[in-house]
Amino acid sequence: MLNSVFSILYHDINKNIVIHTATGFLVANNGLFISVGHTFRNKEICNRVDIDNFRAFFTYDTQMLIKFKHIWYKSLNIWEQKRPEYIDIAVGLLDLNSISYLVLDRRRPTIGQDLTLYACLNTKPINNYGSDFSCLQDLDKIVLHSENMTVLQSDALISDLPSHYVMNREDVPPQFFYNNCITLSGKSRHGASGCPIIDKNGLVKGVLIGSPTNVNEIDILLSKWCSKIIQFKTNYKFNAYEYL
Repeated sequence: MLNSVFSILYHDINKNIVIHTATGFLVANNGLFISVGHTFRNKEICNRVDIDNFRAFFTYDTQMLIKFKHIWYKSLNIWEQKRPEYIDIAVGLLDLNSISYLVLDRRRPTIGQDLTLYACLNTKPINNYGSDFSCLQDLDKIVLHSENMTVLQSDALISDLPSHYVMNREDVPPQFFYNNCITLSGKSRHGASGCPIIDKNGLVKGVLIGSPTNVNEIDILLSKWCSKIIQFKTNYKFNAYEYL
């Protein structure tokens, strides 16, 4: 299971460094993966992403550095989002065939349910692993981190206004709530975005998108919504009903 989770490395050609930017994970044996869209939106050059500037680094069991074959993503800035669905997802193909992958559970988690986050994190004081992909160093400082959390809310309040998080939820305008997301206890860490949130049976209940500032909560995209995006918005081969 854990060898399906990987770090997304990015070669910043302007600064001449390679950094850990986010986490992704495999969902099929053909190299199909899921992550968050803002990872790639933030690296656009002239409204496009150069996949040659990215690598997938698998840290668990055997270290592997894998090229991306294709990336499809859709991501809006927070002030551009419109309910009912929060848009921030990336899917694509790695240059890899693997028998190990994680299965999306389309059933909605219940309030109080215990889940676990599995994310790749940078543990170096400075996020820099070399000048390019041919001379990487200290990759053992990218570690697979797990953290337990609990479902708090069955829909997510996502806002760029801090005042919304100290108000009663019923007093917050409804346009800041999204039904394809839920809120968990816990605090997101830089580089964890895009990681799987897994139940006690090893099934993926959602994908981490981030957390509000100074609030001990995180927001995740539900697996069912991610599954539908792959089915209806992409041409990738994917068994959406492998587990319900």
